[in-house]
Amino acid sequence: MEFYRADWPAGEVPEETTGFVGRRAELIRAGCALREARMVTLTGAGGVGKTRLALRTAAGLRADFPDGVWLVELSPVPRTGRHGAEELALIVMEALRLADQTTRPAIEVVAEWLADKRLLLLLDCCEHLTAPCADLAGSLLTAAPGLRVLATSRQPLGARDERVLTVPPLPVPGPGRPRSGTEQGEDAVALFLQRAAGTAPGLAADTAAQGTVTEICARLEGIPLAIELAAARLLDLPLDQLRAHLQARFDVLAADPGAHGHGEPRHQALRTTIGWSHELCAPRERLLWARLSVFAGGFDQPAAQAVCAGGPLAAADVPRLLDGLVAKSLLQRRAYVATGAVRYAMLDTVREFGADWLAELGEAGVTARRHRDHFLHLARRADAEWVGPHQVAWCRRAIVDHANFRTALDFCLTENEGQAALELGGALWFSWFACGYARAGRHHLDQALARWTEPGPGRVPGDV
Repeated sequence: MEFYRADWPAGEVPEETTGFVGRRAELIRAGCALREARMVTLTGAGGVGKTRLALRTAAGLRADFPDGVWLVELSPVPRTGRHGAEELALIVMEALRLADQTTRPAIEVVAEWLADKRLLLLLDCCEHLTAPCADLAGSLLTAAPGLRVLATSRQPLGARDERVLTVPPLPVPGPGRPRSGTEQGEDAVALFLQRAAGTAPGLAADTAAQGTVTEICARLEGIPLAIELAAARLLDLPLDQLRAHLQARFDVLAADPGAHGHGEPRHQALRTTIGWSHELCAPRERLLWARLSVFAGGFDQPAAQAVCAGGPLAAADVPRLLDGLVAKSLLQRRAYVATGAVRYAMLDTVREFGADWLAELGEAGVTARRHRDHFLHLARRADAEWVGPHQVAWCRRAIVDHANFRTALDFCLTENEGQAALELGGALWFSWFACGYARAGRHHLDQALARWTEPGPGRVPGDV
């Protein structure tokens, strides 16, 4: 499943590569809200489609913002650790592609640049950063009268003058009601049929199957991600068996809701659907899914092989297993048109399930360390080859994997691995100074140097 192109132009909305279904009323409400209020947050359960709705809303309002629509993806920011408005301002600086070599606070630099702009800032996946996002948005809106902020989160941010819009699931036709193909109440069915077109091309024209499709969508509460996961199973399950499998899963949930955790019922239903998808994966697909959860902001095939191979999972099997997870809509394939590179990413809810499974396997720590080791090795290679014919390629790689380098550094700092933190931070000097991340480098190196004061070779690059 390809969600959007990964190398969209500065100040533009990412180009969608899968069809957008329905949401007419929600698009109107969100558009009106952004014209009336300067801070709008789209809330809702995981998998309900907040990001897609925000991106489509932003695209529809692009003409209102001569200085662009800028997406800030916050899902790669680790769930662990403490993050304040200043740390988030660094991420916003990177998303805005601002270069600043001063020592002023990042939030001050961003506010100054935005002061005379008419611009829409889209903060995506704020639920684990609600307080710092609210603080940052408040500061920037005060400094920049022409700024609008559109956020997505599973809960309100609590920002001053925040307008909150709840994103509902897609509507499903009532039982026994024939599908006309024209009404908004059929959006969930339309999404299922669109996503199933590649694996079951005759399904949309099969009127006898419409009742079964409607029943499946109703069972899934109209949650878009759950519907996409179910539609992807038509690759290896007939429609009637798909319905029977789902029915069995939800019967277990109804009989013992405590076995599936607590929380909002629709979120339980989504996790149940993901769990069912997990059961239907082959054992090595499940293992790969779990291990891939350590990546932040995406990964390529060689990285997946280096970090995830081991035990029953051979490196040579990883490409085929990645294709299998894409076919099941558990991974997104993102194409970088400018470079020809192909990378993969997981939606937050799918990654969270994988991370929980990885912890149950007892592999969370060792896989995170393999992730750190891989990106430390990558940084060493880039350092050694920077002055040479591959400099541009390494610059592009540093930019596209910045979130993974940041996650590797955070792991070193969290695990008190001082020498590794200094070596990784020092080896990335080219990224800090040549690729526009000087402030991020200073932030991480200051922490590492302050915590580990013993002399040694690891301190030399960090002190340069």
